[in-house]
Amino acid sequence: MGITEKRPEAEFSAAGWSGCMSLPRVLSVGDQGQLEMHPASEVLKLRGPEEKASVDIGKPFRKKLADLRQELYVPVSFTVGTATVRLFVAGKEAWQLTVNIPGDSVHCGDTSFPLPQFPWPRPALHIFFDASVIETFIGGREAITSRVYTLKPGETELEVSVSGRGRLDVSLWPMMAISADRMTT
Repeated sequence: MGITEKRPEAEFSAAGWSGCMSLPRVLSVGDQGQLEMHPASEVLKLRGPEEKASVDIGKPFRKKLADLRQELYVPVSFTVGTATVRLFVAGKEAWQLTVNIPGDSVHCGDTSFPLPQFPWPRPALHIFFDASVIETFIGGREAITSRVYTLKPGETELEVSVSGRGRLDVSLWPMMAISADRMTT
């Protein structure tokens, strides 16, 4: 699937390239007749060493990203209040995803939609960061792709937090590039 270019034409002309492809996705029909989607299992072969952390109310997980190719996995219990994933550059918020379980909503930038109907085949947020592309899989039932051009290696900080109630356990992996000659911005 192609990912829409969001930069002005002058910027991608100056860069010498435009557009990119999403991660390969596996689509299937769930037990209740609903569409399910997740990244192809081959993507997992790109993982580096896993880092695990726990997130409690008032104690977010924060990590400076030396590399902008990362995979984040956040199992979500339906007893959790609100789970939020943010990216900051030089202390300023550059991107945010909020999943409000009690409020039955997902917010990402200017996009909002209801939570996928329960049960979720994969009760988790599964997020892939790759330079300016952020692909988020929600519960194995929804996916949202964002473009954020202000992210910079070594200057971008990831934050995962929970509010209201509950605890989150997160896993983070650096990802290898698919090929040595890929272009990123």
